Amino acid sequence: MTDLQHVAPDEANTRSTTVEDRPSWFRRHIALLIPWALTIALAVALIAVELPSAAEKDASSAKSYEIGVTFVLYNIDTFRNGCIGDGGYSDIGPAAQVTVRNGSGDILGVGSLGSGTPTAGAPKARCTYRATVAEVPAGEGFYAVEIASRGEITQSEAELKANGGKFELSLGL
Repeated sequence: MTDLQHVAPDEANTRSTTVEDRPSWFRRHIALLIPWALTIALAVALIAVELPSAAEKDASSAKSYEIGVTFVLYNIDTFRNGCIGDGGYSDIGPAAQVTVRNGSGDILGVGSLGSGTPTAGAPKARCTYRATVAEVPAGEGFYAVEIASRGEITQSEAELKANGGKFELSLGL
């Protein structure tokens, strides 16, 4: 007989504490475990909800675009002049204004052409200029780009996204 399970005959109606009668570790600490478990579950749920939201904002819900423009001018005189506009193209060259508008004609951003790169060969001599117009607001539906005062080329927002935010224009061919 062990001391823990011994019951005296005169104490038949009263029980002594045995190992089996003590509350388990889980029962003793349940008041601490439940709040911690709920806190951890809430934190995991919030992280799971926020991660897709952040990815969506970065990818599909851009607040603005950086529009890249590649402009090719096919003109032998401009080519020979180091890609400085000549004759009927005197408005084309480094620093010529690049304007981005929405479908309503509102100006969304302005940039300028960089230095032209001359290229000889087929189909004919040409100068290629590049420009970037930063922080053009997203969600406009349509975007139009104009070089100097040469008319606009328009893309839908879906086309702009599909083209990686780029416009490719040419003149003189």
